[in-house]
Amino acid sequence: MPTSQSSQLGGARTAAWTALSSVAVGIGASILVSLACWLPDASASGTASVAMRAGVYAFLYAHHGGGSLDGMQVGFVPLGMLIAVGWLSWRAGRILADSATPRIAIASYSACYTAACVVAINFAGIGSTHVAVMPTLFACLVVSSVLCAASVYRDEWSAPFRETSFGADAVRAGVAVIAVYLLAGSLLGAGAVIDHADRVMGLSRDVGGGLAGFPIAVIGVFTVPNAVIDSVAYLVGPGFAVGHGTVVSPLSHSTGVLPAFPLLGALPKGHGASLPVLVLMASTAVLAAAFACRIVLRNRPIHVAAGVVLAAAALAGGFAAGLCALAAGPAGDGRLRVIGASSWRVGLSLSAEMAALGLLFLAFVPLWRWLARISAPAADAADELAERSGDEATTESR
Repeated sequence: MPTSQSSQLGGARTAAWTALSSVAVGIGASILVSLACWLPDASASGTASVAMRAGVYAFLYAHHGGGSLDGMQVGFVPLGMLIAVGWLSWRAGRILADSATPRIAIASYSACYTAACVVAINFAGIGSTHVAVMPTLFACLVVSSVLCAASVYRDEWSAPFRETSFGADAVRAGVAVIAVYLLAGSLLGAGAVIDHADRVMGLSRDVGGGLAGFPIAVIGVFTVPNAVIDSVAYLVGPGFAVGHGTVVSPLSHSTGVLPAFPLLGALPKGHGASLPVLVLMASTAVLAAAFACRIVLRNRPIHVAAGVVLAAAALAGGFAAGLCALAAGPAGDGRLRVIGASSWRVGLSLSAEMAALGLLFLAFVPLWRWLARISAPAADAADELAERSGDEATTESR
């Protein structure tokens, strides 16, 4: 057999075993968590086999393909679960990066990963609780192939964005804007939990303390990324919804019937943002726009920098819309049909804000450069005078 064919077969074989290992590790970890949630109330929660099936269901559902929960259509996914299953494919890409035929390895990995998920679907049904078959398999294929390929080609794909060009600077500026808003959203979410700690702790006690509250605690940890993205939507302006009748935004806040979930205790009670939150909103927008402008200037003419700022604002809005789409979805019928932020409203609002602030900052750049040119001769003259004074003092001492 030629060497090239043997290397291709070896790479495909390694990718297949890596895919099966990824699915096995993911399902195994999910089953362990499911059993840990089942044990405190084992007498009333069915048999251990039901808990194991629930673990398989959770692993498949984490890929964001949707499904049914006790007969209700659900699509809301705690993003911590999606991050966990995505990390498996990213880690697999690190293993396959040294393959002689990376494209064949990626294709083999995603195909075997999806095939293993096809088998796992047969063990994920619990009465009227099941995943949506075709959307879930498509989601498994997308998650495994995209993240594995991104990990394999991370250096090659990121190389153009390390250069100084219109597109690269626009992408860097857009990512910087999202990073600033995610950091500010984390601060806002943490501050809300601390400020409403009594309500959060009260809800935790109501749903069960100790081991009985472990399942709720697990779900709460996995939904932290969703809360951060909803906080970003709040800082941008449109806000977010938590079921029918509950809309939280800086300008208004209406509260409907909410489930007894501890993290929801951090929702504000007032009819608008408080002064510290308004300050955080303004400072986040200004800081994000300042970072974007600093990246796109790079000795460019103002009209070229303005184009990069507009492109970066559009990309930042697209990134935010994508994150909001991932973090939102129905958690049941009736009141819980809408959870999360409107992706298009958040995207358009962020793009408009960054474009306006970025262009405003760029309008002052000519003034700053003019002042720098004026102050430069004066500074040079002062340095020259100080140097002459030092030379004269040295001559007199001699």
